Amino acid sequence: MVHAAGAATIAGLEGRAARLIARLGAEEPDALLRLRSLPQFRRADDAALREAVPGLTLAAGLAVLAAEFGFASWEACRRVLTEAGSFADFGDLLAFTRHDRHLNSWFARYEEAAAARGAAQPYLLAYRRQFLLCDRQYIRALGLEADDPDWAALGFDWVRPQDGAARPRLYARLIAALPADEAPHTVQARLRVRAIAAWHTGSR
Repeated sequence: MVHAAGAATIAGLEGRAARLIARLGAEEPDALLRLRSLPQFRRADDAALREAVPGLTLAAGLAVLAAEFGFASWEACRRVLTEAGSFADFGDLLAFTRHDRHLNSWFARYEEAAAARGAAQPYLLAYRRQFLLCDRQYIRALGLEADDPDWAALGFDWVRPQDGAARPRLYARLIAALPADEAPHTVQARLRVRAIAAWHTGSR
C-alpha cells in the first residue's frame, strides 16, 4: 500500500524527472551525462546521447532517478520509497559517499546488524543488500533530524520497522533534502561506497 507521504514523494520525483527531460531537450551537458546511468546509454558518446533525446519521455527521466538512487528499475524504486513492506534491496540513498567519513559498522546479514546495535550506534540502516549501524551525526549528514519522532516509530530500524508508515515519511524528507536538479551522486561516488561496503563485510 502506498502511504500519503509516499504519494507526495512520487509527485516530487515526477517533477524532477520532467525537469530533467526539459534540460535534456536543451542539451545541457550535465543532464546528458546523467543519461549514462542507464544501461542502454552507459557506453554512448555525446553524439549518441543527443540523438536519443527526442525520443525520451517522463518514464526515461524516472528511470534515471531510480538508477541514481541505486535501483534496477523505477518500479523497484517506487515500491521501496512508498510502501511499508520488506525489501531485499534498499538502493543507495542511505549511504552517499559525501558521508563516508561517518560510516560506522557494516554487516552482510540483517541479524548480525540487529544483534550488534547499541546506544552508540542505535540507527540500523540499509545499503542495497547490506546493513549499517550509525550514530546521530550520520543521520544529520543525510539531511534528516536525528530526533524526528518517526525514528522512534520505526524502532530505529529501517529494514524491519515497528511502524511501516514511518519509513515512507522519512524517505519523503530524505528526498526533499536532495538537490533539486542534480544527480545525488556520481557513478564514481557509488563505486567508492560499494568498495567501502565490500571491505567492511569481507565480500571483496
